[in-house]
Amino acid sequence: MKISLDQVVPVPVTHDPQLNKRVLIKDADTRSNLKMLNHARMEPGESFRAHSHASMEEVFYFLEGQGKFCLGDQHLTVSAGDCVLVSAGTAHSCCNTGTSPLVFLAFGVAL
Repeated sequence: MKISLDQVVPVPVTHDPQLNKRVLIKDADTRSNLKMLNHARMEPGESFRAHSHASMEEVFYFLEGQGKFCLGDQHLTVSAGDCVLVSAGTAHSCCNTGTSPLVFLAFGVAL
């Protein structure tokens, strides 16, 4: 299976429909615990609200830009090359605090 980013149509993020993501892999595509692989781009000032997933861990890998990632009570500064692991049930949110797009990959893994 080969997927090209430029051929994937952006869709609204479920918990923040004003934001878009590109779903590269969805759970129906695999026979593993991988639920999704998304590519997202947030413009300066954009954010996604705090939310959690009861039965899924998420990994965020930042490709470009700068932002603030809230992980439970922690407030982390993130930029290209940073990786954040979100445990199931942990509230998390993110905001682009930079002057250029904040671009990241998000992986979801079912428990």
